Amino acid sequence: MITCYLDSQDYSALTDPKLNTLDRRQIKEALLHMARSRQVRFTFSAAAVCESVALTADAAHLAELKAELLSELCGSNALVSFDRLVRAEVNSLARGSAPPRDMFDPHGRWFPEISIDETSVQPWEGMRELAEEEMKAMGLSRQERRAKARTLIKNGKPRQMLISQLAQQDPTVFTTELLKKYPMRPEYAEVMGRYALGKATKKDFNEALMNSLTDPRWMMKWFTTQHALSSPIADMVRKPGRELGQAMRSLAEISAQWAMTLRDAGLDTDPTGKRGEITLRWQEMEERQLRKVCTTRLMAQADA
Repeated sequence: MITCYLDSQDYSALTDPKLNTLDRRQIKEALLHMARSRQVRFTFSAAAVCESVALTADAAHLAELKAELLSELCGSNALVSFDRLVRAEVNSLARGSAPPRDMFDPHGRWFPEISIDETSVQPWEGMRELAEEEMKAMGLSRQERRAKARTLIKNGKPRQMLISQLAQQDPTVFTTELLKKYPMRPEYAEVMGRYALGKATKKDFNEALMNSLTDPRWMMKWFTTQHALSSPIADMVRKPGRELGQAMRSLAEISAQWAMTLRDAGLDTDPTGKRGEITLRWQEMEERQLRKVCTTRLMAQADA
């Protein structure tokens, strides 16, 4: 089977209403037909998802259109997350072995492993917000509301009194509020709601969260509803490229100045040629820096 990877620009070209033409519609339908008939296995990566995230709230609709097409074409065919890809490449470079040939994640998890305690979707925080809203409606001041909240939750975790009270509550109340803030499949929100009330396990919550994250279509709705969440996701892809680009531009400027100095001094008439001084130094630097990165990475894994 042929495997095909489309990048963010491809999805933009096929979904942006401003670029809508008969040719593009025909291409889109042909790709969808190949995916549905399993003639081609389309796959996506974290880069495709992150680059599709809207940078502004105005672009939210376009992001959802791209995510919808990506989901229709790829389903759960995802490449492994950046951290696992880099780890495999570094290990193969350091050990002189071939990297794994199959870099697909069988569960469609395009993102790094996420600990439930590190997520922004903390159910207890949601319950605290609901409790504060109720107290506000009762006429309590902000200081009184905070004082009352401290008797319910400590260090982000519920006190036993709150757990006992929540166990008697209807989980649909929290589920409804959760769906307003984080769009996801209702069955997953229902699990999270039960977890918030102490009626589901941490494992159940984690599985529901992971299943929500594996569907880019719902993830994009999540990001566009809570736009502040999308900034770190988009930056995860764009920031390294910006930093590397700036470093390379600075190095290119230094190399150009050095090449001019070599020519003016008559030491090298073609410093950037195949056997020129600049070219040779670049090759030495690439190998030295690559080995340094590999060694540092392996040492960090050993200490972890």
